[in-house]
Order: sequence, then structure tokens, then C-alpha cells
Amino acid sequence: VSVRGAECKPWFKSAAEKWLRWTRHKEFPRDGLPRERILFAVRQHCAESKSRDFFIGSRDAGLVAGASYITASRILRKLCADGHLEKIGERRQPRHAQTYRLKI
Repeated sequence: VSVRGAECKPWFKSAAEKWLRWTRHKEFPRDGLPRERILFAVRQHCAESKSRDFFIGSRDAGLVAGASYITASRILRKLCADGHLEKIGERRQPRHAQTYRLKI
């Protein structure tokens, strides 16, 4: 019932499309590695919002990357380890949505 109620809200479509819309961008790296796809979407989002801070979960990252949410979670962790992203704010469970900062 609550999902159906959310679908009627004016913000629902934009929230559902927040990350997926970058996969339709003309410069989206369709043939790129999953990490390249995620970084592209993150960079585009940050440029548009004029902030290096963003909130994403492994499910949205997986949809952008064309990978499972488990793989996307690993990619986000690796992007942090490689210095591209930094987890900020409240620490959450491994595959839960998290606030990150784009570092590069």
C-alpha cells in the first residue's frame, strides 16, 4: 500500500530516475566497465547539483553499472579505496544507501 501511495507523489518519478537518467546521456560509457559507468553518473550528478556530496545505494549504482547490487556495492567500496570517493556522514550497513563525496 505505501509503495502505491508513493507512486502517486509528484516527486516519485524524479526520485526513481535520479541515477538511471544518466544511462541515457549521449556520453554515457555504454561499453565501459561498470566502475566507469558509476563514476560517469556520479560526476554528472555532482556537476548538475554543484556539490561533490551525494547519496546513492548499491541498487541504484547497480542499475547504472548494469550489474547486481552486490557487485555495485563492491565497486563503490573499491572506488573509495582507490581515492575516487569518500564515505561521509553516518556509517550504514554495507549495501545500504550512503552519503559519499566525490574526491577526484
